Amino acid sequence: MKEIYCYKEALYKLYRTKGFNKSSKALINLTDRMALSVLPEIKKLRKTLMRWRNEILNYFKSGLTNAKTEGYNRLAKGEQYSSFGVRSFTNYRLRLLNI
Repeated sequence: MKEIYCYKEALYKLYRTKGFNKSSKALINLTDRMALSVLPEIKKLRKTLMRWRNEILNYFKSGLTNAKTEGYNRLAKGEQYSSFGVRSFTNYRLRLLNI
Protein backbone atom coordinates (compact mmCIF):
# COMPACT_ATOMS: atom_id res chain seq x y z
CA MET A 1 0.00 0.00 0.00
CA LYS A 2 2.88 2.34 0.77
CA GLU A 3 4.29 1.89 -2.72
CA ILE A 4 0.96 2.70 -4.36
CA TYR A 5 0.64 5.84 -2.22
CA CYS A 6 4.16 6.93 -3.23
CA TYR A 7 3.30 6.61 -6.92
CA LYS A 8 0.04 8.52 -6.42
CA GLU A 9 2.01 11.35 -4.85
CA ALA A 10 4.57 11.17 -7.65
CA LEU A 11 1.76 11.66 -10.20
CA TYR A 12 0.51 14.71 -8.29
CA LYS A 13 4.05 16.05 -8.25
CA LEU A 14 4.33 15.45 -12.00
CA TYR A 15 1.32 17.66 -12.70
CA ARG A 16 2.78 20.43 -10.55
CA THR A 17 5.94 20.46 -12.69
CA LYS A 18 6.45 23.61 -14.73
CA GLY A 19 7.54 23.36 -18.35
CA PHE A 20 7.38 20.73 -21.05
CA ASN A 21 11.01 19.57 -20.86
CA LYS A 22 11.00 19.15 -17.08
CA SER A 23 7.70 17.31 -17.15
CA SER A 24 8.89 15.04 -19.95
CA LYS A 25 11.96 14.07 -17.93
CA ALA A 26 9.85 13.63 -14.79
CA LEU A 27 7.43 11.32 -16.63
CA ILE A 28 10.30 9.22 -17.98
CA ASN A 29 11.81 9.04 -14.50
CA LEU A 30 8.47 8.01 -13.00
CA THR A 31 7.82 5.26 -15.55
CA ASP A 32 11.38 3.98 -15.15
CA ARG A 33 10.86 3.69 -11.39
CA MET A 34 7.51 1.96 -11.98
CA ALA A 35 9.25 -0.65 -14.13
CA LEU A 36 11.07 -1.86 -11.01
CA SER A 37 7.85 -2.50 -9.10
CA VAL A 38 6.55 -6.02 -8.51
CA LEU A 39 2.92 -4.95 -8.11
CA PRO A 40 0.72 -5.71 -11.13
CA GLU A 41 -1.33 -2.54 -10.54
CA ILE A 42 1.77 -0.37 -10.86
CA LYS A 43 2.82 -2.24 -14.01
CA LYS A 44 -0.63 -1.61 -15.50
CA LEU A 45 -0.50 2.07 -14.55
CA ARG A 46 2.95 2.32 -16.13
CA LYS A 47 1.64 0.88 -19.41
CA THR A 48 -1.24 3.36 -19.33
CA LEU A 49 1.08 6.30 -18.70
CA MET A 50 3.37 5.19 -21.51
CA ARG A 51 0.44 4.74 -23.89
CA TRP A 52 -0.92 8.21 -23.06
CA ARG A 53 2.49 9.90 -22.90
CA ASN A 54 1.84 12.40 -25.72
CA GLU A 55 -1.56 13.37 -24.38
CA ILE A 56 -0.20 13.82 -20.86
CA LEU A 57 2.68 15.98 -22.09
CA ASN A 58 0.34 18.08 -24.25
CA TYR A 59 -1.13 19.39 -21.01
CA PHE A 60 2.23 21.00 -20.24
CA LYS A 61 2.31 22.66 -23.66
CA SER A 62 -1.21 24.08 -23.62
CA GLY A 63 -2.38 23.96 -20.00
CA LEU A 64 -5.81 22.83 -21.21
CA THR A 65 -7.87 20.02 -19.71
CA ASN A 66 -11.28 18.57 -20.39
CA ALA A 67 -12.48 19.41 -16.86
CA LYS A 68 -15.34 21.60 -18.13
CA THR A 69 -16.63 18.83 -20.37
CA GLU A 70 -16.42 16.31 -17.54
CA GLY A 71 -18.28 18.73 -15.29
CA TYR A 72 -21.10 19.12 -17.81
CA ASN A 73 -21.27 15.36 -18.26
CA ARG A 74 -21.55 14.93 -14.50
CA LEU A 75 -24.40 17.44 -14.33
CA ALA A 76 -26.17 15.73 -17.23
CA LYS A 77 -25.82 12.30 -15.59
CA GLY A 78 -27.19 13.71 -12.33
CA GLU A 79 -30.13 15.24 -14.14
CA GLN A 80 -30.70 12.00 -16.02
CA TYR A 81 -30.78 10.12 -12.72
CA SER A 82 -33.17 12.60 -11.09
CA SER A 83 -35.50 12.63 -14.09
CA PHE A 84 -35.92 8.87 -14.15
CA GLY A 85 -39.31 8.12 -15.57
CA VAL A 86 -39.56 11.17 -17.85
CA ARG A 87 -41.13 9.80 -21.01
CA SER A 88 -40.61 12.74 -23.30
CA PHE A 89 -37.10 13.28 -24.64
CA THR A 90 -38.08 16.88 -25.42
CA ASN A 91 -38.85 17.57 -21.75
CA TYR A 92 -35.63 15.84 -20.68
CA ARG A 93 -33.65 17.95 -23.17
CA LEU A 94 -35.29 21.14 -21.88
CA ARG A 95 -34.36 20.19 -18.32
CA LEU A 96 -30.74 19.74 -19.37
CA LEU A 97 -30.61 23.06 -21.19
CA ASN A 98 -31.81 24.85 -18.06
CA ILE A 99 -28.93 23.58 -15.89
